Amino acid sequence: MKSKRDIRVIPKAKGPMPVFMEHARKRRWLLEKAIAHPPKSKESGEVVYRDPASQTIITLRDDALAGFRFFIVSGSQQTEIADELRALVPSYADSELLEWWDNAVDSNDIDDKVDAVLYLGTGAPPEPRTDVSDRLLAALDDEDDDVRNAAIVGAGFTDWADVFRAQLNAMAKKDANATARSRARVVLDRWGK
Repeated sequence: MKSKRDIRVIPKAKGPMPVFMEHARKRRWLLEKAIAHPPKSKESGEVVYRDPASQTIITLRDDALAGFRFFIVSGSQQTEIADELRALVPSYADSELLEWWDNAVDSNDIDDKVDAVLYLGTGAPPEPRTDVSDRLLAALDDEDDDVRNAAIVGAGFTDWADVFRAQLNAMAKKDANATARSRARVVLDRWGK
């Protein structure tokens, strides 16, 4: 079943993913595109497959902005294929991402907050959920510049414009940090303000 937005699956493994490549071969998914992500590059890389039976697109993206890899699944069978990927590759569950943020807040570990909010936004479900949006809104209001900047990226990954537009508009106009103001404007422009 297709929702309004693609589904993202964040694998826990950091290294090469031969199990995914072998699975794609066995399923006879067609390789559509492969772009390398050179080390220390600001360019993202990705490997894109298409399931010929359902025309569902499966992308393994090595995202330069987020700093980690994740799957993006889009098409008529996106829910089923996302579940297939979760069964194939150990991946973060929603509950783990929420707990990661909560633990980072409890410890007030800035680096952990930054990582948690990036993963939480990237791994957000296709449809808005308050347990996720409340945490992202809290991160957008954090006193630390790095956390707010990461939260803008995380909110942008959700594509939940109706949820975050007001907060990002306010940040674009008056956040104390110039990078946060600029990033908020970029996300708003992408959403069509």
